[in-house]
Amino acid sequence: MAIPRTIVNHPFWFDVRNWFRTFRLGSIAPAEATARVRDFEERFAGYYGVPNTIAFPFARTALFASLKTQNLEEGSEVLMPPITIKPMMDVVIGLGLKPVFVDIELDTLCFDPAKLADAITPRTRAALITYLFGIAPRAEELTRICKDNGIFVIEDFSHALNAEYQGRKLGTFGDVGIYSTGITKTLDAFGGGLAITADPELGASLREFQASLGPTPSGRLRGKIAKNIVWNLATRKWTFTLAIFPLIRLMSRLNNEMAQRMTGARLGLVPDQTLPGSYFEQFTWLQADAGKARMPEVEAGDARRIANASALQRVLAKIGARSCAVLPEARSVYWQFVVFSPEPARFEQILASQGIDTGTSNLSLISGLGIYPEYERACPNAEFVKTNAMYIPINPRLTARDLERIEGALQQALSPR
Repeated sequence: MAIPRTIVNHPFWFDVRNWFRTFRLGSIAPAEATARVRDFEERFAGYYGVPNTIAFPFARTALFASLKTQNLEEGSEVLMPPITIKPMMDVVIGLGLKPVFVDIELDTLCFDPAKLADAITPRTRAALITYLFGIAPRAEELTRICKDNGIFVIEDFSHALNAEYQGRKLGTFGDVGIYSTGITKTLDAFGGGLAITADPELGASLREFQASLGPTPSGRLRGKIAKNIVWNLATRKWTFTLAIFPLIRLMSRLNNEMAQRMTGARLGLVPDQTLPGSYFEQFTWLQADAGKARMPEVEAGDARRIANASALQRVLAKIGARSCAVLPEARSVYWQFVVFSPEPARFEQILASQGIDTGTSNLSLISGLGIYPEYERACPNAEFVKTNAMYIPINPRLTARDLERIEGALQQALSPR
């Protein structure tokens, strides 16, 4: 049986049932719809131990709202990760702000503290700290560098729900944390984004911005759930083994760009002159219901991924291969597990021959897209991660036999020749 590199974290029937529920989206009274969203926000706030949670249609909207509350002067600088989704940069530019990229550490895949300090100028007003793949870095040090310089700190913990540094959850160190409840996240609410903050004034400002959002068309939400259904079905073992994985391998030989698109790669990106209207629509009651239903499952999934990652780290240590650092004072949750391969094409070929799907991240190297030349900056470590960090399946559905097969393939692919 072939093993997909990523999965949708909830049952197929859950998607189908909620797809049918979208036809009732407008039939709920506005007061009840708002109450359902508030209930989800309050439950998430309690779950994460924060006073305020505010729901938005995307994490990128939460970023927009967070920056908007600060009334930053045009041209103010925002320190940004070189690897994330392009809409994060579009939001910054759309607000008239200047993205400034800071290279990352290879150990933690987050800002290099020394480079972060060096990047601060008198015009630096905000920083977006992104925790890639669920790896917990030295969050206290990074946020302290920013706060000592009066910088507004936004933590993107979309990959790192429940990750911790020194017993404190990522997303709670800065002024505001943002989380994507998107299709493959550990808490998926059919899209959407959450902002969390301990600052009551900031929370009130975010709530005011939330109130300005327009209604979400039922067809748009239906389309998101339909995408979930397709991904969910495609990554089920039988479907993936009999149809999807053979097709990916065939397309890799015939048309590699098409194969990349099949696995979610973001290609052919262009600048967004105007932010899409979908960024400014509401998080719906149906998404709130879905989030509440899935919240109790998150920690069990975390535990299984962490155990799988620990098993793979032991194998990597034996053969002297490199992955991310395991900080003794931190708890990483491994939304994805990556290893660094000096020969990515060979690595992918060897794992594919064992029925294991792998590849580099579909996230963009936004510091070097070629479409915003005035903001681009060389970030050697990020460039290495983009080309050499290979996804390894560690999802909660893996069996002991699956894990043994992955361990054997890694030894073959990464052992010295």
